[in-house]
Parts: sequence; C-alpha cells; structure tokens
Amino acid sequence: MKKPFETYFGGKGSDGTFQTIINQVPKCSVFVELMAGNGTIGRLLQERDIYHQLIVYFNDIDPVVTNAFVSAGLNCLNEDYKYVLEEYFHPSRINLDNVVFYCDPPYLKSTRKSQDNRYRFEWTDEQHIEFLEIISEAKSKVMVSHYPSELYDTFLGGWRKIEFQSQKRHGLATECLWMNYPEPIELQTYDFLGKNYTDRQRIKRKRERFVKKIMDLPMLERKAILEEIENFN
Repeated sequence: MKKPFETYFGGKGSDGTFQTIINQVPKCSVFVELMAGNGTIGRLLQERDIYHQLIVYFNDIDPVVTNAFVSAGLNCLNEDYKYVLEEYFHPSRINLDNVVFYCDPPYLKSTRKSQDNRYRFEWTDEQHIEFLEIISEAKSKVMVSHYPSELYDTFLGGWRKIEFQSQKRHGLATECLWMNYPEPIELQTYDFLGKNYTDRQRIKRKRERFVKKIMDLPMLERKAILEEIENFN
C-alpha cells in the first residue's frame, strides 16, 4: 500500500515505533485515525486485514494530506476531528464497542526541540486542552500519541501509559502512548509482536516452525490438533 508521503513530521513509520503502537491495538471492527498525517498505523493494519474484516477511516484537517491520500489510492476525510466524532461516531449513531480511535495530534511546541512551525495546522495550547477535555470523555477505546507532557498526564492520568524510544531525524526521542483500556488480550494483528527486532524475529521463526510441524502431520491428525486448539480458546 503506497504511502501518501515519503516523510512526514511526527509520522510513526520509524522502526520500533509503529510496531510498539500496533502491538497495543486490540481486536476491533473499525479503526479511525483522527489526525492521519501519513496514516502509518491504519495503513499497516489495513494491509494485514487479509479477510477484509476491518474498516479503516483516515481523517486529517489538512487538505494537502487528504489529497496525498487520494493520490495514493486511499480515502481520507478532510474534517476537523470534532466534527468526525460528533457526526460520524456519536454514541447515539453507532455502537462504539468495537471501534478504536488513534489520535496523533501535533506535538505541543513546548515538548519539541525546535519551536518552528512544522505542521500546516499547528495547535495552540488551548486547542490541546480542548482536545484532551473531549477525548478524555470518549466512550470508545482511544489511543493517544505524544511526547512526554505534564498537560497530557494531567488529563489522561487515569489511562494506561507506555513509553518507548522512537528514531527521529536527529536521534532518539521518547514517545508516549496513552490508552483508556486495559492491556489487550487479543490483538488486531500479531505480525509485529515482540519487544524489538530480535524478539520479533524470534517469535516469527517460532510461529513458522509450529505451523510447519502441524502442516506436516497427516490430515486427520492436523485437523484433530486444530480442533483441540479451537476448543481450548
């Protein structure tokens, strides 16, 4: 699936970043990127949805982003996130039980190394506060990415939070991910499972070995084992 942009400030495409985030996405029917940017998380989830059971929505207020998505063959809403929440995903209009929202707003300027404008639609501190007030009351599952921030910790203090290192142009940076739901017991995809590259490769090889052993069995034995696994779950 083609990327809308080769690089995008604040994008989550660096190694170790998108894997960490995706490993926190619970099984869902609908995944919504409210501030899409390069749409890395949604695109990767969509690529791995081989049975087409997941609906992915992208949204960005920047028409340049929306047009880049269209050029890449992807659909992207061009709305303010508040409108999307109110008009498309209000609890009175849709069952939110199997909906996950991923929010990757512009970084607070106070948390950046440079105070220069990097987004076409920057946010003021007041806009960050408004966002946090709205999203902290969400009735669905929500994930929020940002640099470490006392403001975000204050509003999302009751949420689960993980920190990890993300590779940026000028070195490593600490990223945070806040979630208003417990540690998932079922993931949307297991393709990136593992703490780091070495761990992901270990798990991948183990999966391949187990699958090969099962597939090499006589057909009825194989079906018996698969049935036992299904009953166990």
